[in-house]
Amino acid sequence: MLVAKKRPVEHPQRYRQNDRLRQQARRQANLAAALYKLKLVAAIFVCSLLAIGVIAHYNQVIDVAQELEQARNELAALQEEGKHLKLEIASLRSPERLEQKAYELGMQYPGREQMIVLTAGADKN
Repeated sequence: MLVAKKRPVEHPQRYRQNDRLRQQARRQANLAAALYKLKLVAAIFVCSLLAIGVIAHYNQVIDVAQELEQARNELAALQEEGKHLKLEIASLRSPERLEQKAYELGMQYPGREQMIVLTAGADKN
């Protein structure tokens, strides 16, 4: 004769409690995973902001370096022009050039009769 084995009596309330514990464990695991993902996204966001800041700063440094190089080139050009102008002034003020221009304009040295000699000291005449 076949006889069925006795099964322990199942308590529905016990299964419900186990289901609740499993659901609560799943929720905690999901919450922990969501929190981890949130932290990961926040870290990526902060790193992205820092990278953008570094790139912007580097870009500004490059712009300032280019402006500085441009200013140095302009300074060198102005200094060269200043040297050229000083040489031109010196050549325009030279006595030889002034004498040559005077002859070209028809000027000549004064004769002896055109000179007046002044003496230092007062005469009583």
